[in-house]
Amino acid sequence: MKKLFNLSMIAIVLIAAAMTSCGKDEMDIKLTDKTENTFTILVKDNRTGDVIAGAVVKDSKGSTVATTGSDGTATYTQKRGDELIYTLQAEGYASIFCDGGTYFMSKLDSKYSGIATYVDKNENLNPVPSGTELTIMLYYSSFVKNVYKTQVGSDGKFEFTSLPYGADFYFVSPTTIGDNAYEISKSFTAGQTTTGTVSYYYINSELPFAIIGLPGIVTQTGNIVVRFNKAVDTEYASAYINHSHSCTPEWSSDKRTLTLRPTTTWGSIGEQTNIWFRQYTFPVNGVRESVYEDFYVRVVE
Repeated sequence: MKKLFNLSMIAIVLIAAAMTSCGKDEMDIKLTDKTENTFTILVKDNRTGDVIAGAVVKDSKGSTVATTGSDGTATYTQKRGDELIYTLQAEGYASIFCDGGTYFMSKLDSKYSGIATYVDKNENLNPVPSGTELTIMLYYSSFVKNVYKTQVGSDGKFEFTSLPYGADFYFVSPTTIGDNAYEISKSFTAGQTTTGTVSYYYINSELPFAIIGLPGIVTQTGNIVVRFNKAVDTEYASAYINHSHSCTPEWSSDKRTLTLRPTTTWGSIGEQTNIWFRQYTFPVNGVRESVYEDFYVRVVE
């Protein structure tokens, strides 16, 4: 809800050279296209600083275009007009996007565990029920995989495993517990072994109903499904998407589920899509006042 990532690629186009013919008044112009760009990378371990040999660069078609040698370097080319996305992969490390330069890769050997609790609407502290799904997300989009999930066990215990070392995470909210929605503000940096207690808090909605189901993340062409704790008076309710995207809304027959289908896509991977849900309150002295809630969904691969 706080960060907006917008990724773009810029293509370098052409170089012009002019030649003059001796003894002639006219000038012949010849254009030479730069048909490819060359990228050199250096790959190191982000914890030890050691170079990584055998790391491979792959394009979005799955083809290997380069492999780092014993010095941790590799060179590959990209043809002009080529819109392929390149990733850097190494055994035991988190894959990342690359386009030349020095890269520090993170080993997938970190864990984060602890106890998950929630404070209900009566301000009682409880362990999050067994089977509840918890989701964490990376702050930055350079990693190919940026969402991790786990389920709560007995007594609120949870554990995330195989996290990229040194990466910064935050817990995605709201989370549904029973028929109510709970929010959390919690972030951490993944060490080899990290523990902590996380607490969710009851969302006291101003609307005559509460949003109890929100994905937090969505694929580029996936549907955003929002669930409510009771039927919505759709005659006096509407959803607004940030201006760069459009979608088709569809209500379920019981008016408790709203599905938003993107007209094209929700944007680039890592981008944040903001959604405002507006409800006009029951009339007071013949006047309806509008109240709204806003939330965001992060686009993932």
